[in-house]
Amino acid sequence: MSDNNIPENNNNSLENIAKDYTEKMLSKSISNINLDSLKGNSDKIKEIKDKISFHSIHSEPVLITGASGTGKRLVAHLIHSNSIYKEKPYKEINCLLFSNDRFNFDELIDLPNGGTIYISNTHQLPLQAQLNIIYLLYDDFKNEKPSIPKVRFIFSAESNLIEYVDKGSLQKSFFDLISNFEIKTPSLYEIKDDIKILAESLVDKLNQKYLKQIVLRSDAYAVLKNQLYMNNVHDLKNVLIKSFIHAMYEDNEIIMAGDIKKHFEPYIIKCIDEILVPIPMPENKSLSSYLEEIKIKIYESALNHTSKTLGKKSQKKASEFLNEDQSTISRLENKRKTKFLKSL
Repeated sequence: MSDNNIPENNNNSLENIAKDYTEKMLSKSISNINLDSLKGNSDKIKEIKDKISFHSIHSEPVLITGASGTGKRLVAHLIHSNSIYKEKPYKEINCLLFSNDRFNFDELIDLPNGGTIYISNTHQLPLQAQLNIIYLLYDDFKNEKPSIPKVRFIFSAESNLIEYVDKGSLQKSFFDLISNFEIKTPSLYEIKDDIKILAESLVDKLNQKYLKQIVLRSDAYAVLKNQLYMNNVHDLKNVLIKSFIHAMYEDNEIIMAGDIKKHFEPYIIKCIDEILVPIPMPENKSLSSYLEEIKIKIYESALNHTSKTLGKKSQKKASEFLNEDQSTISRLENKRKTKFLKSL
């Protein structure tokens, strides 16, 4: 043993020592989390907690699906930390970090003493790695005597993986194996009744970190609950952190609705960028008809945005998003329908 207490082992590179240390620290850090780490009392959150409890006592693969920032990684941590594998290592593999020619699957899943492997962005998993997992899982299923697999797999993806099966980048047999047990993480709108709990929890953590006593006023909660710009909890955290830091800078002890709205701008711009699609002006059209066509296109895009955020199209929310009165929206809706019927 050297003076700096690092084992002298010529077979271990510095990279391997660092990797082993990281895995041990990660496994240690997530072993202490429990279901209380998943904040909220809505039906969606209760359903996820129930599924986590159910999957924690089993060893089959689990697929977690949901948009970016909706808590897929936390759900994977909770499944592991409440399972029979909780004292074993936990390894994360992000498929976006590996290209096909650099993906050493055998090395990545090497857990000699067993444990949990969480594979995120599963749609990017190379075909050969998919086949290797199929063989591993089939070997477990073929055992005549009941046994607990040495390694438990958890997968996650942002979109419906069946699309990638249709494209040929995901093996159908692989998809069938990993999708029997699925957990869907909700968008922020689906758990909007939990926004107050989520916001209070984050502000409490920030107060502890910075030794402050800053609070959110009721109108700030209302703005957060009714907004259309943020899609996930990660966005909510960003807005709250910026609002909190701004309050500290201004030496304020209260975060108000106006303070929250100031930090919506990046999300509003993002939404507008998605909506404002350039439309070339045809030679045979007047300027007024061309502008009307652009209005219809913007309205249609705003309507699609409400569908993405709320789970369904809403003329009322599109009206709020575009800051237009209902009569204008109704006129655009009628023109949109007429245009659609003419295209049939």
